[in-house]
Order: sequence, then structure tokens, then C-alpha cells
Amino acid sequence: MLRFDLSACYHLRIFEIRFELSPYVFRDLVLWLATIVNTINSPVFSRFVLVVDIARFQQLFRKIDGRTAWEPTDQALLRLSQRTGMKLVVRARVLHVGFCRWVVDAFPLMASAGALEFESNDPPSCTRCSGQTGARHYT
Repeated sequence: MLRFDLSACYHLRIFEIRFELSPYVFRDLVLWLATIVNTINSPVFSRFVLVVDIARFQQLFRKIDGRTAWEPTDQALLRLSQRTGMKLVVRARVLHVGFCRWVVDAFPLMASAGALEFESNDPPSCTRCSGQTGARHYT
């Protein structure tokens, strides 16, 4: 796996990653992403942006044996959020209630901490979840 270390980026404010790959290989990517998050030590880090451009998003956020593959990333993001106040921003072309619920279920720690937000790439966005934290809207 490609090593990607952001520890030298002391003034990093925003990190954005775009998902445009097969959902069948994402588990390795999710573990790699958790490793990247663990290298961020910038005290001014404020937004981790996950852009989802995959039509069949359910395959990315589904649970297997009651667990989500995003668990290591959710844990790493929560630790970073507690240290910096950072928010996880999930950006998608269409924000609808079903998509937002799948994301909240995939990132329960960030959602319960009120550190999960949604943004739309293409207006109009869902008025029920855009700009809302998952914890406030879905609990």
C-alpha cells in the first residue's frame, strides 16, 4: 500500500478525498485512509471531506456481520476531531435521507459527537440533511 504521511503538514486545514472506485476494493482503501488520518497532527485542521461519486453507495456503507468497514476510520476521525474540533464532511451529488442514514450508520462515532456534516455537489440539496449533523437529525 502507498504510504501517505501528513505529519509534516503542520498548517493543514482541509483534506479531501474523492471515491470513484469499485466498492469491491474499498476495504483496503478504508484501512489506508485510517492510517492517513492518524498522521494528521495539524492543530488547525478543520475539515476532512469525503466526496462520494458512486451511484450504488449502499455497497460502500453496508454492514457486514453487524460492523461497518469504516470503523477504523471513524475511530481515527473521532480522535482527530476531539483534538482539533475537525468535522467530517460528506459531499455527494444527491443528498437524500436514505444516503444520509447510510453515512450516519457508517460513522456512528462522528455522528454522535456532532462532527458529521453533509454538503451537496449539485443543488438543490436535501433540506432534511444538508448542513445538519447526523446526530441531531437521526437520533
